[in-house]
Amino acid sequence: MGKFPKFIAVVAASIFAVGFFSGAYKKFEGQPALDCSDASAETSIGQLRTCAEAGDPASQYLMFVHFEEKTTGYNITETNAVKWILKAGESGNIDAKLKLMRLYKGSFEKRRYVPKYKSLPLDEDKSKALARELALKGVAKAQYFHGVFGLSAYTQETYIRSYRWLIEAAKNGDELAISEVNFRRRRAGDELYLEAMALKDEEWRK
Repeated sequence: MGKFPKFIAVVAASIFAVGFFSGAYKKFEGQPALDCSDASAETSIGQLRTCAEAGDPASQYLMFVHFEEKTTGYNITETNAVKWILKAGESGNIDAKLKLMRLYKGSFEKRRYVPKYKSLPLDEDKSKALARELALKGVAKAQYFHGVFGLSAYTQETYIRSYRWLIEAAKNGDELAISEVNFRRRRAGDELYLEAMALKDEEWRK
């Protein structure tokens, strides 16, 4: 090979190297190869963490999901998992808020509620607040829980209003709500059901 072709080859190799390392530097600088809007349960832990740290709520929630499901290769500690679901909830992720609603309520064991995770203590007020917030947004599962929370009320007015939330959850397809409403209609007849249905929106949604 003559001097000129060798010179061309060296220049080409230099251009390639500059382009390669420039691209690598840009990625290292904070431009992830993954579009965070495409994050899913199949996304690698490295990419998920990058998007979670960049503030993507769905990725933050998925970090918790992988911890809870003990996904192979996703070694996430309980402390970090709770941190991520709290961040996802603060960012408005509906799935994270629904999960937190249940976690704050706890699991019923041996006649009492206990926390599922040590780093996330029980907080019934937060659980109820999340249930109401999501219920008002039309989330069927939250409407069911919001209704259940009020069924133990000592006043007829509150009971009927809570019953109306169960009916709304059933209309929106929640299976537990459908079963609960059918059970109550079989047991007590349609009188309370019709009374709940007669409530105006501003009465039962308040």
